[in-house]
Amino acid sequence: MKTISKRKSALLLSTGMLLIAISLTSTKYLEVPDFAKGTCIGIGIGLLLISLFFSNYKNNK
Repeated sequence: MKTISKRKSALLLSTGMLLIAISLTSTKYLEVPDFAKGTCIGIGIGLLLISLFFSNYKNNK
């Protein structure tokens, strides 16, 4: 599998968390369809998983 750099991993992680946070706060104040809410949360979780599984972190032991 192809690995991604630390910078890209951090960017994907922060983008995923931001997308989930925006989705949850927007549904609190606006009327958003369930499909749009689920899509945004699903994409956010997907970005989080991609950043964790394909990251290039090496443990120094």
